[in-house]
Amino acid sequence: MQFDCDFRGLMKPKEGAHITIMRQEKADASVLSYDGLEVEFEYEHSPETNSKHVWLPVVCPRLSDIRVAVNLPSEPEWDYHLTIGVMPGEQKGGWSGDHPPSFAA
Repeated sequence: MQFDCDFRGLMKPKEGAHITIMRQEKADASVLSYDGLEVEFEYEHSPETNSKHVWLPVVCPRLSDIRVAVNLPSEPEWDYHLTIGVMPGEQKGGWSGDHPPSFAA
């Protein structure tokens, strides 16, 4: 498999590998009951990047159910993805304001 990006030196994200289901959104207090919840998901095996972060597209209907349960729209602004790395020199304390582009599902 050949990639358009050199992944040598890829760093672990500050939060570790993760799927974010909400970001800068206001949800019901019940959202705290989902913290640390483990869910099954499917992911694509081809990493994507914006030259700062590396992720795998994810499919997980349970995440949309959780968003609805805490009074958020069923889909987030950015498609679900598993953040797996940060490119060298980009680790500053999380996302720097530019997010991964939407994926074609």
